Amino acid sequence: MSTVITDKLTGKTAAGNVTITSEGGSATMQLQQGVAKAWLYAQQRTATVEAKNSLNVSSWVDDTTGKSTTNLTNAMSNTYYNILVSNSYDSDATTGNVGCDEGWPISSSQLKHNTHYSTATYYDCDFVYNSIKGDLA
Repeated sequence: MSTVITDKLTGKTAAGNVTITSEGGSATMQLQQGVAKAWLYAQQRTATVEAKNSLNVSSWVDDTTGKSTTNLTNAMSNTYYNILVSNSYDSDATTGNVGCDEGWPISSSQLKHNTHYSTATYYDCDFVYNSIKGDLA
């Protein structure tokens, strides 16, 4: 078994062109296309409302009940990027269901994440999560 230790990967043909082979060995993909460009783990429904951990996030803002904004440190190249949003709520029989209402890019450097009950009433969740894939500017 070999070990590669490096601080930087650079493509031979072009700096950002690093190709990897699939597990089955029959397909290839560009390495940078398969990694998250930003992600966030934030605490929303406690006395300490804050981003707990993140990558490429300059700030997370709890805008109002059930609505938050994630601001990116390094912008995406356009607004056509993929967003995976989720949330969690320690529910009991009286709270109802909480789900993701909106998670959309409003610019190349910011996105919204809103959560609500199944009745469409906005509600703060215990935790808010998002992950972004696409092309950085």
